[in-house]
Amino acid sequence: MSQEIKLTIPSDSKFLGLLRMVVEHYLTLHCVRKELVYKLIMSVDEACSNIIKHSYLGNKEQPIKLLLRFEGRTFKVELRDYGKQNDPSQFQPRPLDKIEP
Repeated sequence: MSQEIKLTIPSDSKFLGLLRMVVEHYLTLHCVRKELVYKLIMSVDEACSNIIKHSYLGNKEQPIKLLLRFEGRTFKVELRDYGKQNDPSQFQPRPLDKIEP
């Protein structure tokens, strides 16, 4: 089974539960190990939360587009937003001893 899933949700955090359910169901259909499913769901959720907070600056009326697919045994996620862009050359990683959950 290699069908891809496309989903567009509003940039409102109340729709993140729907997004998590879709990701979970898709991964379960592809027989992904349960302990990995949770980590992948949280990763997608965090990325979408960052879009809402940092790209759309809390505007709840903008689209977040999600594409899920498998390429062989590799799980691929594509997220698309149309908000504020940042210059990647200005990104500064945190020191490892300063990273918090």
